[in-house]
Amino acid sequence: VVDVRDLTVDRESELFRALNIHYNKANNYQVRRISDL
Repeated sequence: VVDVRDLTVDRESELFRALNIHYNKANNYQVRRISDL
């Protein structure tokens, strides 16, 4: 990826799932949808 705007990760992706499991073990973080920003 050359430009960060070329990269998208949605809630159904394996990358999102892995990062959420690793960094959100206590379920402290709520991930907002782009449409909510």
